Amino acid sequence: MGETISSCGHCGKIWDMNIQQLPQLALRVYSSPFAGSESSSGVRPSPFLEGEEVAVRSLEKVPGWEALNMRFQQSARLPRTKSTQQGPSWPSGYRFDAPRRYWRAKVVTSDGNGGFQELTCLLQVATNGICRTQRHIDEDLDDWQSVAAYAHRFNTHLLRKTKIDVDATRDAAKEMPGVEVSPPAGCQVLGSSLPQFIAAGDAVLIAPFDPLEVQKFVFDGSEDYHELPQAFFHYAAWSSGGHEMVCDIQGAPTDDGGYLIVDPCVLRKSPPTVADVLGSVARPLAALASKNAQKDGIEGRFNLLHPKCAQMCKTFDPQRQGGHARTHCGICVTCGV
Repeated sequence: MGETISSCGHCGKIWDMNIQQLPQLALRVYSSPFAGSESSSGVRPSPFLEGEEVAVRSLEKVPGWEALNMRFQQSARLPRTKSTQQGPSWPSGYRFDAPRRYWRAKVVTSDGNGGFQELTCLLQVATNGICRTQRHIDEDLDDWQSVAAYAHRFNTHLLRKTKIDVDATRDAAKEMPGVEVSPPAGCQVLGSSLPQFIAAGDAVLIAPFDPLEVQKFVFDGSEDYHELPQAFFHYAAWSSGGHEMVCDIQGAPTDDGGYLIVDPCVLRKSPPTVADVLGSVARPLAALASKNAQKDGIEGRFNLLHPKCAQMCKTFDPQRQGGHARTHCGICVTCGV
């Protein structure tokens, strides 16, 4: 049996349980956007409530999670030449080029019944201390929320197509594998035994996630083809009219054939300016952008990341056919079948 700890030493909360060591972090949840989200099929129920304090018992670096940093590693590379360009480049900005540290964390929190529960979570911390603010974590949460909303609509569409009652209970809806986002929470650090990496006052993100490996499902076109995530990627672009694209779809397959997603990002098309409109009128139709520019744009990225349509793509975008450019989802692409 471990030593009985009566206080976490930082936040003063009483933990009436046996643990091996003093908590490495004491956190307060300042934002839990998915608390009470049991009605959404696009996100798992959140175990975190806004205002509650949680303790991080242990932190572990997991080799199988290295894929989580690939987006930031690609953004940090020098400009790529035609011979080294393997995929579309990422835009600049915190969501794309600010590296993070990811730890597998054992988190102790309330179970809602006067007791405690231990959860295995992903703890995400910006490498640069300047980015460990609530404003930056809120940017992360915004993307997770957008993807969860798309996932709910996508799963609902699949349920309707299979004639499953979308008004049935959540358990009944689980009969159809779908895409789910792990429910993140934004936290403020109250105390830390690792101030060189995480200091009191920093803002961090935690999300329940137990798998020991993170897989890329839609990233740069080099990953293995997974039908359900590919259809979800297509659906989000179609549903937004081509204005948003869910990229870096990563996580782990679930036992029921679905997919659990963590730290996705959303690419958003900038609204056209007057100069864009005038330029498109004045530019000769024969004038083409460079090969890399085409690949980095919304249309080129869609083509690269979605090389072929799954059968389920036709259930929401029946006008898209292989070998012919169409703009039904707001993007003129040639999506193969």
